[in-house]
Amino acid sequence: MTMNNGWVMNKLIRTIRNRRATGYAAGVILAVMIGVAALGYLPTPVQAADPVVILGDGADTVFEVWAVGGIMPCQSGNRTVTLQNAGPNGSIYIWISDILSGEGANPEPETDTEEPGELINWLMLNASAPGLETNLVLPTTVDNYPQDANYADYIRVPLNSGETATLEWQWELPCETGNEAQGDTLSFSINYSLDIPTTTQQPPPRRPPERGPREPYIPPPGPELTGLESHRDESRSKGKPKTMK
Repeated sequence: MTMNNGWVMNKLIRTIRNRRATGYAAGVILAVMIGVAALGYLPTPVQAADPVVILGDGADTVFEVWAVGGIMPCQSGNRTVTLQNAGPNGSIYIWISDILSGEGANPEPETDTEEPGELINWLMLNASAPGLETNLVLPTTVDNYPQDANYADYIRVPLNSGETATLEWQWELPCETGNEAQGDTLSFSINYSLDIPTTTQQPPPRRPPERGPREPYIPPPGPELTGLESHRDESRSKGKPKTMK
């Protein structure tokens, strides 16, 4: 059985062009081929060299394209990625995009030869790293992984500034797959995004204004009462006091 290597290269080129055109991700672009060889199918999966993903040094997101095809049930493999935080303290979120599942060039003797392919339903993918946090049950299929950095489901690796972590990917096509995914192809992008927590800086407490020595309170002057007092005095002087009999 041979693998259509033209499909693989076209997929890689198309994905890279689309990502560059949309400006969705920045940084290093990596390519991983599993089960694909230049001279046809090999029983041992072919993998790219283990990369170092550096985030925070001019790139907040780095992605790599995985192209899977020509693998058989009971096959498995692993791949390690070194994550490095060159920015402030934060977490590296891991999510998957650009999923494309196809029937491939040799669908027989599959029972279902209609698009899309069934490899996406069977290929199991697991991620493990020291301190990794997730609300998913791993391993799981590719389509169950987070589809965005802000997805409700998450996979993240907290890293302080300058720290590194070794992330290991393990993939497996279970033996019970049988002929369901015969000749099928699957490609997707694994994204690594650095998220820096935002902190709301509180304003400094307000100091009361400085006060000098308090002056004695002097009420404002009231109305002049001199004329009223003299009037009252004059009224009292008039008339004769009553004599008691």
